[in-house]
Formats: sequence, structure tokens, C-alpha cells
Amino acid sequence: MPPLSRFLCLTRWLPALLAVLLPLQAAAVDWRPPQNAVLHIHFNYVPETATELLTEAGNADLIEIDAFSASAELILGLKQDGRRVLCYLNFGAWENWRPDAATFPTDLIGAKYTGWEGEYWLDIRSPERLATVMRNRIQMARAKGCDGIDPDNLNGYQNPTGFPLTVADQIRFNRWVAALAHEAGMPIGLKNGEEMVADLLDHFDWATIESCYRDKWCERFVPFVLADKAVFALEYDNPDFWLDELCPKAAELGLSAMMVNLELDGWKETCNLPLRQVEQFFDWAELNYPGVLVHRGASTVSSQGYTYRCYPANRNCIAVRGNQAWLAERNAPALIPLGDVRTLWPRP
Repeated sequence: MPPLSRFLCLTRWLPALLAVLLPLQAAAVDWRPPQNAVLHIHFNYVPETATELLTEAGNADLIEIDAFSASAELILGLKQDGRRVLCYLNFGAWENWRPDAATFPTDLIGAKYTGWEGEYWLDIRSPERLATVMRNRIQMARAKGCDGIDPDNLNGYQNPTGFPLTVADQIRFNRWVAALAHEAGMPIGLKNGEEMVADLLDHFDWATIESCYRDKWCERFVPFVLADKAVFALEYDNPDFWLDELCPKAAELGLSAMMVNLELDGWKETCNLPLRQVEQFFDWAELNYPGVLVHRGASTVSSQGYTYRCYPANRNCIAVRGNQAWLAERNAPALIPLGDVRTLWPRP
């Protein structure tokens, strides 16, 4: 009998989730990245064809590439394989190699961005002066077929930009950027900005955060999780900790966490299973425990950081959050943790 069986002898399973999960049939909204998805980021040494990039990405649900360097043909090939494509655009800094570099007002170009050759901070206090170039960038991403925008450098006020930027300036600019994307029908994520979560939560569709575990501020993005918005937590290859330390914390908070390298060349080690494999895990659990998980009418939904199936026939639920599985039963007071999905599930 699979390891899950040891939990089935309990007289009650424990799912506080039921009160939350079963009623959550959200109103229709524009697409945004689902919680618990696996993200593959590939900015450097990008393969030329969709077939090669898909091989590098493995079973990742989402693939992120640079909006300028990606071709419409490459993006189409990724989407034909069922992947969603996020596209990187820099909104807070000027890059001297971009084809539209000459269209930026020169007096808005500030201090060199230390560590990044050819990149300089922007004065964001007059966003209307950047409107044409930024709107054109968003339209380019949309025309190529990008599903969403990952905007970089939305925290200039925390850096030596050469301008006296304040957090209020940054919040105003970031809201403006989000509005530009939404005006074009494009979902957009928040990059970092842990001090601005309360002010920006309603304006962005997901978040991508860097080194929050190392720097101990991951909890600040729980409001995104509770708002049913995905949070992708990137930790750069770090000798001080690894997945066995990172993943339980990510699962506790509802983050999709992974280790990557600074080159962002596609290498990754993830905490989460791709959502397609989560579906397969649920299918396996139903086959092995048909009296507990009665399939009739069940569908897979993501909310509150969980990806789950609830079964109307007996109001039981099975859920995955990060790499951890949970079981819930009607009228029980709390969730039972089942453990790491990879341990529970004897995959072929």
C-alpha cells in the first residue's frame, strides 16, 4: 500500500481549508500565472528554436524570455506546446544596447547600475515623459504573442540612481507601469518591492521576488498568496542553503520557489512539481483511494497558495502547496500534512 495509506486509518482528517476552498469559485478574470506553477527563466544562451528551448525547460508550466530577443516564431512554438510565455522588459533602467535606446530623454538617464554593463538608472518622477517608449515596448511584447510582462527594476528608490527618488515616487511609477500594461490587455508582475506590497497588491497580477529567503523577507509577499496571485521566489545558487531548507518554508508560505544562477541561462532546481504532474498525482490518488476521493464532479483549482481538488460527493479535498501534499475532510478542524509529493507518489 502506498505511504498515503497510513493517514487513512485516522477517524478524522483535518482540513480547515474546506471552509475556504469549496466556496472559492472566483469570477472570471483575465489570465494570470497560476499559483504553484513552475517557471523556467532563460535570458542567456537562449536556444534558437522552440524545440530546443522546450527541451531545456522540461515540464515547466511557464517560460520567461527577453521580449526584445525573442521572435514571434519562437513564442508561437512554445505556446503550441501548451506553455505560457512571460516576457522580460526593463522599466526602471536604461540599457544602451536596446534598439530603442536613442528614444529615451537623455536627462532622465542617471547613475550607472553597478554590476550590469551598459545599464543606467532612470529618473521615474515624470513617467509621462517615458510613456511613448514604454507603451511601444508593451505593444511589441503583445504583438509577439507574450502572455504577460515581467518588469524589471521597479525599486530604484532603494539604489544610488543619481536622483532623489522616494518610495512615494516609486509607488506612483509602478502603478503607472501596471496601468500601461493593463491598458494593452497584458497581465504584469511585480518584481521585488517588499516595502510596497500593500500599495501595489491590487495593481499587479503576480510577483517575482529575488533572494527573499536569504534576506529573510519572504513573508512580506503572503498578501499576494492570499489574494490568489502567484509568487515566484528565486534564490541564486547559494552555498549556505539548498532545497531541503528552502522548500518547506516556501510550501508554508505558498510560494513557488527555485534555485537559479545569476546568469539566468535556464539552469534551475525547483521546489514545486509542474502543474501537469500535480494533476497526475491527483489522478493517482483517486485511483488508489476511491472511497476517499470520489471523482464525480471534481476539478482542479488554485487558491490561497494551494492547488487542490475537492470532491462534491463527500466534500473531501486533496491539495498540493509547494512540494507538500495535504488531505482534508468535511467538518474536520484542520489540515493533515501528508508530506513531500515526490515521496508519496510512486511515479513511473
